[in-house]
Amino acid sequence: MSACGTRFRWVTSTLTFCLGLSLASVTLAAPRIEVTGGAPTFRDAALKFAPIQTAPVTIQSFSPSPPQITAAVGDTLRFSVTATPPAGTTLTYRWRVNGSVDSTATTSQYTFRVGGAGAVAASVSNGQSTAEQTWTITIRSGNTIASDFDGDGDVDFDDFFAFAAVFGKKQGEAGFDAKFDLRKNGTVDFDDFFIFADDFGKKTK
Repeated sequence: MSACGTRFRWVTSTLTFCLGLSLASVTLAAPRIEVTGGAPTFRDAALKFAPIQTAPVTIQSFSPSPPQITAAVGDTLRFSVTATPPAGTTLTYRWRVNGSVDSTATTSQYTFRVGGAGAVAASVSNGQSTAEQTWTITIRSGNTIASDFDGDGDVDFDDFFAFAAVFGKKQGEAGFDAKFDLRKNGTVDFDDFFIFADDFGKKTK
């Protein structure tokens, strides 16, 4: 067995290796420690191994954005988050809808069947830290029109100007709002405009 010099020597039943550190973030079976190079020898010492600390998990982007959403009963919304795992780790995902676990995939979609308030949350973890993104959702029901974006009971020029301001935006881009994506294809485009045009002038009260 080669000498380590005045260094720490970590020993298992099958392997001996030398480190210049007094603490190694490794797992050893029945370890003991020896200090060589003229210093006393200690065997079967109790060792405490600290886990390697990694950077915390962070969510870089999410969709839909902003996280306050208005949808109608029967709408299917698609949710996603983008996170980069810290070096040497892998990520797991957990999606909850109104507090109940719905999926463990990297993305999620959900169809809202009843009106009222709803919430969707995504948790991303590497086993050491967890990041979370939450959406709050207002689900319209009854005599409503999806193109009545401001909820004042009719589809008018106020709704048109709001629609025009986000025209061309895609899911994941800044300024995208799912309530203007009437076709639910991830983009505010002419398909949505044609739906809006059909609704223009309609009233709910």
